[in-house]
Amino acid sequence: MKREERKVLDLRKGYTIDEVEELRNGRLIKMSSIEYPSYKGRRKAKTRRTTTMALVFATAVVLAVLSLASSAARAEEPSIVKEPEPLIKEMVEPMQTVGEDSMEAEKIEAALIEQGYFREDVPLSYELQDVLRTASEANGIPYHVALGLIETESGFDPEAVSSAGCYGLAQLNPTYFPSGLSPADNLTTGMDYLGYQLECHNGDLEAALTAYNAGHDTGARWYAEAVLGAAEKWQ
Repeated sequence: MKREERKVLDLRKGYTIDEVEELRNGRLIKMSSIEYPSYKGRRKAKTRRTTTMALVFATAVVLAVLSLASSAARAEEPSIVKEPEPLIKEMVEPMQTVGEDSMEAEKIEAALIEQGYFREDVPLSYELQDVLRTASEANGIPYHVALGLIETESGFDPEAVSSAGCYGLAQLNPTYFPSGLSPADNLTTGMDYLGYQLECHNGDLEAALTAYNAGHDTGARWYAEAVLGAAEKWQ
């Protein structure tokens, strides 16, 4: 390197030519520590900043992982579903009344018969009469029409089975309805189905009865007339 270039270089660092020569002759090893104190300070500061940034980043990562884990845990927790309150019948069956003696139960039964809730001329037990009345009223079907349908379908025989395999009091087709239902469930399912047809046909009872028998409203009314004819005597 030329002398002039070295002079410019060395003078930019704040030393005279003589001082630089002295340093090079005897204390060259100390030049870096003397000349670059501010650089060392900057390097230490940079190191501290790098360390701080690394810690901040690591902390952020840990917090993110914990947040995701917490969210996943909450998602896996089964939601608590409140069981629906059981429906309570307005009319309690007299023979199942708790805490009442047999005499009191007989009085209640006699009162219900007198009021026409239970009928001795209907060939169904009082329990099944209660089931049929409750199911028909729930589906907007007059009770006497429900009796007419059951008479037409099965003649009130809970063991009746047709040639097509329809069974029970309401003659349910096992292709479309559960098989082996109890007489009570058979009645309830039959009334639910008639209620569905009644809704589908905008309250037209004859159309609904036809659809109950044929699966849809064929336009023929012979079945509906048979049911309504049987229902007249149960009014």
